[in-house]
Amino acid sequence: MLIVCSLFAMLAVAPAPVDTLRPGHRALERLTLRPSLDTVDVTLVSGTTKRPLVQTVTSITETTLGHTAAFLVTFVNASPRGAAWDSVWVDRKSFTPLRHEAGAPGNELHVRREGDRYVGTAVDSGKTTPVNTTFAQPLLDFSVLTIVAGYLPLAPGYRTWLAAWDFAQGNERIVSVQVIGEESIAGTGKAWKVQLDFGTHSVTSWYSDRSRLMVRGSVAMGSRGEMQMEARHGT
Repeated sequence: MLIVCSLFAMLAVAPAPVDTLRPGHRALERLTLRPSLDTVDVTLVSGTTKRPLVQTVTSITETTLGHTAAFLVTFVNASPRGAAWDSVWVDRKSFTPLRHEAGAPGNELHVRREGDRYVGTAVDSGKTTPVNTTFAQPLLDFSVLTIVAGYLPLAPGYRTWLAAWDFAQGNERIVSVQVIGEESIAGTGKAWKVQLDFGTHSVTSWYSDRSRLMVRGSVAMGSRGEMQMEARHGT
C-alpha cells in the first residue's frame, strides 16, 4: 500500500462495519502469504502522455521475530524524489503487527510491539518524536493491506472490511474490499477485479486467482489522469 499512501493525504476514519477483519479474526488465521519478489511500475497516464512516478520492489519472506513466527514484507521505492523503504513484520497466524521500520529522505520510523503497546521513534524532517501507542481494538498494519486483500476468499459479490493502523500518519483506517468483476489477463489467466475504498480514494486492483498477487492496478486522478500500476513477478 506504500505506493498509493505516499500520493494521498490521510483523512479521519469512519466507524467500522460490524464484521470488520482485525488481527486474530478467523478469516485471517486461514491465510498464508507465499514468499515472493515483485516489481511494480507506477505511471501517471494523461491522454497520450505517460510519466513514470515510482518503481517499487516488494518481497515477502517467512521469518521469526524473537520466538514468534512472522511474515516480513519489505517495500523499496525508487523515484525522482529519492529512495524510500518499509519493512513490516506481522504475526504469521494472527497478522498482528510486530515491528515496522521505514525510511525516506528526512524521515524515519522505528516501531516495535511491547505487550499491548507500540513504542519507538519517528523522525519527520529531521525532528525526532517518541511513539507510544495502544489500540482500543486489534488493528492490522496499513502498509500490507493491498497484499492481504489478494489472499482473501475472493469470489463474485465478495465484500469485507479491513481495520488497520497507519504508522506513518498515526491514525486508524477502515478499508473496504469488494470484488467487482472477473477478467482474463494475458500471461496471468483468471484475475479478480477488486475495488479497495480508502475513504479518501479508491484503488482498483486485479489479483491473480492462482498466485493471489496483484498484477495490475489503477487510481483515477481526476483532471490529472490515471495512475496505473503494472506488476512483474519474480523480479
